[in-house]
Order: sequence, then structure tokens, then C-alpha cells
Amino acid sequence: MLSVDEIVQVTNGKLVSRSRFERFTSVSTDTRTLEKGALFFALRGEKYDGHQFLNDAFQKSAATAVIDEKGYQEFHGRGLTPHDRCLLVVSDVYQALGALAKAYREKFNIPVIAITGSAGKTTTKECLKTLLGMQWRVCGGVGNLNNHIGLPLNLFKLTPSDQVAVFEFGASAPGEICYLSSLAKPSVGVITCIHPAHLKGFGSLDKIYESKCELGEFLAKEGGTLIVLGDDPRLLNQARKFKGHVISFGRSEGCEYRLTQLAQTEGFISFTINQKFKFQLKGFGLFNAFNALAALSVMRHLGFDLKALSNKWNELVSVPNRFEVETLDAPSIQVVKDCYNANPKAFLLALESFCSLAVIGKRIVVVGDMKELGGDAERYHRDLGKTLAEKPLDLVIAIGDYSKVIADTIQIMNYRMPVLTFNENQKIGEFLVSILHDGDGVFLKGSRSMKLEEVTCFLKKENSTQVVA
Repeated sequence: MLSVDEIVQVTNGKLVSRSRFERFTSVSTDTRTLEKGALFFALRGEKYDGHQFLNDAFQKSAATAVIDEKGYQEFHGRGLTPHDRCLLVVSDVYQALGALAKAYREKFNIPVIAITGSAGKTTTKECLKTLLGMQWRVCGGVGNLNNHIGLPLNLFKLTPSDQVAVFEFGASAPGEICYLSSLAKPSVGVITCIHPAHLKGFGSLDKIYESKCELGEFLAKEGGTLIVLGDDPRLLNQARKFKGHVISFGRSEGCEYRLTQLAQTEGFISFTINQKFKFQLKGFGLFNAFNALAALSVMRHLGFDLKALSNKWNELVSVPNRFEVETLDAPSIQVVKDCYNANPKAFLLALESFCSLAVIGKRIVVVGDMKELGGDAERYHRDLGKTLAEKPLDLVIAIGDYSKVIADTIQIMNYRMPVLTFNENQKIGEFLVSILHDGDGVFLKGSRSMKLEEVTCFLKKENSTQVVA
């Protein structure tokens, strides 16, 4: 880790008293998980202010707290002194966190793979971590720490023994991918797909394309390689405007790594690459084959043999709440949780995968709002209603601000399809308990803030109670 003097130099900060720690064991922005000897960054957010938790940080033996000038004045205003409490005062704590993460990453001469896109980032990253881990020591981003706060925290997890690193790049506004690239300095980049997502921050789909392709601009300057979904002509054309090396994957003719013979069997996803390399991976969700293909395209670019990988890799990485299939007993039902995020295209792909699952009883969809769609939100939810009306479903349950829009659209398009609206997840759970029977399947999909996994928790609780009784 970096020394006190290095940190002062990199952040251009002012050190108030000397820490008894000359080096730091970790970096933290959250006192709840802070470790002894950590460097604590007091970030200010819309709903929190790290400066209010300085006492907590020092009580947990933080080595130094990075604060802004306003926070330093408040610190003294509360009658506190810097005795045995090392403070580093900077002009902007966020900028200091990024600058320090960048300086730390530059200590490691290893390839970094960056993954961005509107969907599939985490699954692709986890697939790569598994594949690369067969031969190399991998530093992989933890969870969904992929923004201007999360990525720096993941960069600090690099160790001298790491041989390669894989990180997600998330963005909700233009310029963010460019900034993240400057910190992590990737040599290989992946754009999984581009859909309408975070439109509230971007303003338009055009801006989303431009933002994701900021990764390509960085790689072109650094002589890196960009790997993109070739099924999206707009993305492919935009990527090929850059002078760097571009590789495409997908189902379309012309893709360097082409997906064929895609099928969902009982608990397995099978597909072939370039009519030659066969993969059968344990898991669900046909769309996950594209995430696996993206990961395999990176592996081939790095020199790995696809035939050897097809013999070794037999299980798709399971990411919580991302098309997670679970079987509950009493009654025996399949519950598919896809509650981590939602945008129009991702919803369509997940819905198609749910309809491909073997369900012998009722097929039920619980749909929550798709957030951050800006001024087009009502239109996208109306389109979702049209899509649901065309699927072989026995019941649709909607919840959220746009539940009526979805329900009304379904009734107009297909008056025979039963559709209900609720305002509480628990009420949905209670209703499902009253109607579910052996062989039924339930699909839950919505943005993270809808917390649709609560429905599954309720179903589990009720099933457990029934079994015990």
C-alpha cells in the first residue's frame, strides 16, 4: 500500500499531525466495514456525509481520514482536536480517492480487462475470473463496485501476486467511462451490449452509445483491443471508427466469434462457437450464452485454446438475483429471480428465457418498474405490456408507478390474459401462496429498488412453515 508521504504528494493535500501508521493496510469509505490501519475517505453524498463519522473511523483505529476543508472546519467546530488523529485535508475527497487509486494501479505492470455495457457486465466478469483463474492469479472486481467510488476501491485490492485484473465499468452519465479508463488503464475492453438504461442521466440512447464507446477511444490511444457485440451494427460501426484493434462476437455473420446451435436444456445452456467448439454449461438464461461468449472471446484474444476450455469449463457462474432459478418445495415450484436491474431489452431477453424453461403448470410473471428511463419511461412500460401480452403466460402481476400502464396495455392487446396490480411485495407473496401448485413457475423482474426478491423470501417462509407443520 502507499505511504503517508506518497499519499500527500498524489492528492496534493495538507497533512494535519502525523499518523502512527506509515503505511495503510486498506482503504475505506464506510466505517461499518472499516479495518484497523485503514485510510478513510470522508465522502459527501446526497444522503450521507462521511465527515459525520470521523469519530467512528478513529475509534476503529483508522490510520488517517481524508477530509475536505469544510470538514476540517467542522471538525474543530465540534471541539475536536487532531491529537493522535491524522487528518489529510484536500480540496475534493472524490478527486483524491481517484487520484490515489490511479497512482496505486500504476505500481502494477499487468493486463487489465474492463467490461462495460447496459447488461451482462457482472456475469461476463465472473465468467472471466473463473476462466483466467484456471491458469493465472486474478484480481477481480468485487460485487458491483463499478463507478467513480467503487472502481477505486476495487483497484486498491490489487496485490503483487496478481497476474491479471478484471473490472466492471458502470456509468450513468457521459464522461464517466473515460474517467474510469484513466484510473484502471485497461489493455482489453468489452462492450457487452447497449440498451436504453440510465436514460435519466444520459438523456438519449445516442449519448449511451457515445459514453460506452469512450472505452474504445481510450484503448485506441493506448494500443489496446476492444471486443464488442457484433449483433448491434450501430455499436460495431462506431467501434470501428477508432484506430485500435476491434473484435466482434455474437450470432451474426461476420463476427469473429460466432454463436450457433444455442439451446436451453434441463439445467444447461449449450452452444457452439464458429461451428467448431462446443460448450455445455450448467445454468439458465439463454442470454447468458452471450456473456459466456464475450468472456471466451477475451480468452482467445489472450492466447487460450477454445477446445481446451470447452473441455474444462462446465458451469456458468451464478450471480445472485440475475436470472437465478430456485426450486421450492410444498408446493414444488420454480422461482426465477432477476431482480438486480431492469431495462427494456434486458427484460425482453430474460422473459424469452423464462418462456423457454420447462414449466408444466402455470407460468406467472411478476413485473416491477424499470427505473431511470427518463421522459420515455411510460412509453417503454407500455411496450413492455405489449410484449407480455404476446407471451404464453397464465398471469401477469404488476407493481410500481407504471403497473397500471402495463396492466391496461395488456388488457387492450390481449383481454384473455389475466393481469393484476399490487402495491406491496408482501401482498404479492400472500396471493401467490394462495394460488400456486406443483409444477408452476414464477418469474420476478424489476429494477433493484423494487426489491422483488422479497416475494421469494415470503414464499420461502410460507413453504418452510408448511413443511414444518
